[in-house]
This record gives sequence, C-alpha cells and structure tokens, in this order.
Amino acid sequence: MDKKATGTGKLYGVGVGPGDPELLTLKALRILSNVSIIFVPQTKNEGEGFARSIIAGQVENPEQKIAGLLFPMVKGEAQLAPHWEKAAGSIWQHLESGKDCAF
Repeated sequence: MDKKATGTGKLYGVGVGPGDPELLTLKALRILSNVSIIFVPQTKNEGEGFARSIIAGQVENPEQKIAGLLFPMVKGEAQLAPHWEKAAGSIWQHLESGKDCAF
C-alpha cells in the first residue's frame, strides 16, 4: 500500500462507472485495492454517498480507510470554495506523508 517511506504519494482519480458495483473496471478495482485511503464525495455531512455505496463491498482490506469529502449541492463558487479547500487539504495531508490515495 504505502510504497514510499519518504516522498509524496500518488493520487488516483477513479471512476465508479454507471452505478452498479459489478461494473467497476478491473483497473479501478486494482487501484482501489492498492491505496491506503479512498476519498469519496458526499453531499451531506451524514449519509453514505453514492460513490461510497458502489465501492463499499469491493474494499475488503481492513487496513484501508474510506473517507467522505463534503461537496454540498449548492451554486456559487464563494459557497463551494471553502469545501474544495478543505477537501484538498485532507487529501494533501495523506499524500504528503507518502500514502497513495484514490478519489
């Protein structure tokens, strides 16, 4: 999972397909299986979120973590920018410590 003891980890962008967990690509499954943390978007503070519900059954390694990042369904860059910055900071914290991550 953590291939580097030092240096910056890699961030992988992974599409979860049309919504059926059985339709994830082999490449997506490989990446999701090999990263330390998987970040998923969610629209509310509570609740699972659509992407998490698709991958939840595919992540079997108890050492892996799935973390939600809040992206509220509102218009306007001024309202969204703080959420984008917080999400970027959360991801960067793990990358900076050398962990590979997926979003």
